[in-house]
Amino acid sequence: VPALVASVKAVTLFPGLSVRHASGGPVGAVVAVRVDLSGKADGKAWKLSTVTNPATVSEALPFIVGGDPWIRYDPAAAAPEAPAPVHAAPVPVPSPPANKPAAPPTVLATPGPLPAPAAHAHPAVDEVFTALDTVRTRFEHLSGENMRLTRELEALRQESTARPEIPVPSPAFGGAELERLRVRVALMTRERAEMVEDHGRDMAEADDLAVENARLLHFNETLREQNRTERSRAARARQLSRDITDAADDSPLFADAGDQFRHEVYLEWTTRIPAGSKTESPLAAYGFVNGFLKDVADIQGVDRSKIVAVAVEVLTGLADSMPGRDMHRLRGGLPGASNFIEHPVYGTAWRVALQIKTASARRMHFWRDSDGMIRFATVGIHDDMGI
Repeated sequence: VPALVASVKAVTLFPGLSVRHASGGPVGAVVAVRVDLSGKADGKAWKLSTVTNPATVSEALPFIVGGDPWIRYDPAAAAPEAPAPVHAAPVPVPSPPANKPAAPPTVLATPGPLPAPAAHAHPAVDEVFTALDTVRTRFEHLSGENMRLTRELEALRQESTARPEIPVPSPAFGGAELERLRVRVALMTRERAEMVEDHGRDMAEADDLAVENARLLHFNETLREQNRTERSRAARARQLSRDITDAADDSPLFADAGDQFRHEVYLEWTTRIPAGSKTESPLAAYGFVNGFLKDVADIQGVDRSKIVAVAVEVLTGLADSMPGRDMHRLRGGLPGASNFIEHPVYGTAWRVALQIKTASARRMHFWRDSDGMIRFATVGIHDDMGI
């Protein structure tokens, strides 16, 4: 390819692309070089070699597509010839019509076609670089003008977008299209106003909900305080009741132990069974055999009130369906290997739990006749199977 000798150590393949290469020719001469390794436009990675008698030389690149090469290589010349001066000619940019919107300005500088150097012509080297400087200066001027016009256009765009409520129809539209755009802008304006109004209502509702939430929180805190107060009052009342009970005379009200036990059973039934259920859960007929009342007085590890409460559950039938009572018929030996204990007068022997999941849990034995008559027999520990 042809190259312009820029100095003793550099050649120019194209204006702006200078490559380090010692061609041996005078400054301003056009020499033929072979591109052994190409690189970027900075010219640093390029490797060139000088060709003295080339068979063919490719044409140099033009300034514009389809134009003449920017330099030419003449193999018949005795000495390297400098390229013809480069004359930069700006390409005029047509102004937009009056009824058309101004498009973003694009300013281009297009160098004019470069004439081929005449045979055996030796143009001055300073004229070549003067022409290149002229082209560069023109390009810089046009680039600055292009940037200025771009800034002005951007400012106009920002000014037009700062007032969205004023529709600016394009000059390219007219008639029905312009009216359609105006109607659309009006519709969008109304929709925006409705959205603003809806937003205001939503904000007002949010404020009302916040106030209602605060009121409910205050009311909830008030209820919690009242609950704490009532719990404290109930605790004081229970403590007072216990104090009164402890201070009361708990001596028997009857001289006979059987009458005393029956009295306690009746009080437990009246307290335990609601008024509406007393007809459905009456006390069955009952009595005592053997040393039951003595066992009640002497038994340790279980409170007397517990024995009375379980007796009421047996007499009303509640113990039959209570899992904690483990009520079942009493056998004479090992479970599953002996028969149930029967009495010719008292009926069948039964066993009911007074306690569960405790050491030596207490049990109560009683007889139940076919007519429903119950006779309490013994109170003892779990392993005591006698009746």
